[in-house]
Amino acid sequence: MKLQALLSNPKLFWLLLPLFLLLTWQFTFSNLKVLQKPALDFTVLYQAGKQVSVGLNPYSKKEISDFHTPPPSLLVFSLLPLLPLEMSQIAWFLLSLISFLIGSYFLFKALNISDNRLLWIFYLSGVLVFFPFRFNLGSGEVNNFLFFFLSTSFYLLQKKKELPAAFLLSLGIIFKITPLFFLFLFLLEKRIKILLGIAVCLLTLGAVTLLVFGPDLFLHYWAVIPRYFNLYDPVYYNQSLTAVFLRFSLPLTSIRIFSTLLLSFALLVFIYFQRKINSQDLTSQIILWNIGILYTLIFSTFAWQHHFTIVLFPLITTTYLFYKTKLSPIFFLTIAIIYLMLGLNIKNPAGLANFNITGAIILSHVFLGGVFLLLLNYFLAWRIKY
Repeated sequence: MKLQALLSNPKLFWLLLPLFLLLTWQFTFSNLKVLQKPALDFTVLYQAGKQVSVGLNPYSKKEISDFHTPPPSLLVFSLLPLLPLEMSQIAWFLLSLISFLIGSYFLFKALNISDNRLLWIFYLSGVLVFFPFRFNLGSGEVNNFLFFFLSTSFYLLQKKKELPAAFLLSLGIIFKITPLFFLFLFLLEKRIKILLGIAVCLLTLGAVTLLVFGPDLFLHYWAVIPRYFNLYDPVYYNQSLTAVFLRFSLPLTSIRIFSTLLLSFALLVFIYFQRKINSQDLTSQIILWNIGILYTLIFSTFAWQHHFTIVLFPLITTTYLFYKTKLSPIFFLTIAIIYLMLGLNIKNPAGLANFNITGAIILSHVFLGGVFLLLLNYFLAWRIKY
């Protein structure tokens, strides 16, 4: 049976619905248990909002040493202590989940596949067991919101609505600075309007933050930035390039050199392909955004597994391009393997630490899944005729 006919088969929908409902029940039950105690990362955000609300500085080591988010984000986090910690965490959890679903809807809408019920069943079933997504919700992190900002702004740009897209991307940047990479993409594409829109939005948000909380917040934040780029940690949950190098016991100086060389090479390759495709059509934009998202994960000094929630964007869109270009089923099998590499979680990573190179490779499965997905997108950029 052809894939197109399979995706429109109503019988398959009703066959998969019980599995989806079972996964939903398990997801709900497990998260009800998780919400019974404060989540570590959410507590950091909550305490940061509480500190800044009473005139303290969350960037000071004396207050919250783990808070690295740009100052304008405190306009949002300062609202969290309006509720008790437990109630605030539940509200944050629900908002995070809803934002992810809305972001998924707009991403599907950008691909013109939002009306396919069977695709939604496949997708949501896969998401519910995808460890980075579950980890993000359970820890109370911001990556579902980032997924929403990226997906919705991508949709708006396809609709030529650059200023709303600029605003959403600005919000994404104040939650996580890594989307700044897209400024590089827009600069290469000479999209001055959206660059100006993002600059104005960021300056406005910064000015409001300055008026509300004062200048000391920004002065202390400049001291935090070097710490942000020097968080080298080989722990299993860190799946960045630097963490992989650390697992192979490379000295820190060599890691910095290799990382810089690889990033420089990766940027040159990105520029080459951006010039090569040189098009504003949907396929080109998908590939460029996919590469951009994967770069922000792979080349960050730390990319915890919950950060890889946003990898669902390139995972979905790459699969869509395979379907659109009618590539061999072997590519869909490759995508399935990459999904497993990205979405699995090793319960006892310490048990693999003594297996030297083999153990280091296995413990880097999320990173490697991201690299393979990146290579698939470069394959598409090289293969597709524009």
